[in-house]
Amino acid sequence: MPNRLVYEVTYRLRRLVPGRRSWPVDPRNDLARVMHVNEQTARSLRRSLVRAGFDAQVGLGEWIHTDHVPAPSAKRLHHRLAKLGPLAHLGVADLWATGSKAR
Repeated sequence: MPNRLVYEVTYRLRRLVPGRRSWPVDPRNDLARVMHVNEQTARSLRRSLVRAGFDAQVGLGEWIHTDHVPAPSAKRLHHRLAKLGPLAHLGVADLWATGSKAR
């Protein structure tokens, strides 16, 4: 799940709601910590590709990841958030990029 905003923003904000403060501070499990070594936002991924000399287009995929969210009601809210246009960056888990070598 390379979209860092899902953990860094969405999860943290939702954890502030009363009754959710018992949620883990970092919901990543050991496997996620090992596999997600370079989580990015769409903006940081595009910036990295441009700095590397590519013309890059970066966008959101369709995968909505909620395994790390403990409450069923919070999972449903997460799915709704991911479908709200500009707020989709806070809910969609996968990022996709295409690039071509800049001339």
